[in-house]
Amino acid sequence: MVRELFKPAYIGNVRLKNHILIAPMGDALQTAEHDVSETQLQYFVERAKGGAGLVWMNGLASSHFNIRSGTVWLDDEKRISRLCTLTRAVHAYGAKFGIMLGGGFGYNMRGTGGTIPYSPSPTPLTHEPDVISREMTTEEVYRLIDDFATSARNCQRAGFDMVSIQGYA
Repeated sequence: MVRELFKPAYIGNVRLKNHILIAPMGDALQTAEHDVSETQLQYFVERAKGGAGLVWMNGLASSHFNIRSGTVWLDDEKRISRLCTLTRAVHAYGAKFGIMLGGGFGYNMRGTGGTIPYSPSPTPLTHEPDVISREMTTEEVYRLIDDFATSARNCQRAGFDMVSIQGYA
């Protein structure tokens, strides 16, 4: 049974060298400008070096909603170059590289400067349950949808093998 773990696998038409994957998780290693840092690059390279067939990272699909996020912002084309460097580095070790796009709302905390965050619906803040997030307007929801589309295109252009959408309220 253990031998099966090291045999190639497929997700759709993407061939993985084995069944081992690193799930997406917050690493909070991005730069202050929410770009890929050298430390973050090395973090993912080490996971690829370790033999994983698929490495996942997460990123924030929209930088427009004052969300305090410990991850890379993906809705700006200026980040593509650094993301390309990252994907090439992971691919150099034979791993496929996926990215999970999130809106940043699932773990509500006050935004930059202590402002009340946005959310698709009024939701208590995780660490302040007596404080309720501000419900997004219809226009803001459409902005978020556009940002997800832009981010997915940017990730595709940067060489990611897979893009996953994290859906939550």
